[in-house]
Amino acid sequence: MSLMVLKFGGTSVGNKERLLHVAAIAKKNWQQGHQVVVVVSAQGDTTDELLEKAAEIGSDLPLRPHGRLSDIAPTMLELMHIEPKPAMTGESLIEKS
Repeated sequence: MSLMVLKFGGTSVGNKERLLHVAAIAKKNWQQGHQVVVVVSAQGDTTDELLEKAAEIGSDLPLRPHGRLSDIAPTMLELMHIEPKPAMTGESLIEKS
């Protein structure tokens, strides 16, 4: 038995039918005896919406503009005082003073 990490995002999780397809893929791999981890990122065009929500949550934090989806995880780690892994391509959205 192997561990499979399946990552889906964007249009592949953009509506109900596509989400059900993702679930079917995960289920098929699980039924074949694999341990399955499913990672789902932003649906369709929701990156800006996620960034806006992050800004609302941390409205007292100085956030830099023009963030990307890959910037969310490093931002969360910074808020938890955890050093991000070198492989992360994003940068924290919190402006340094």
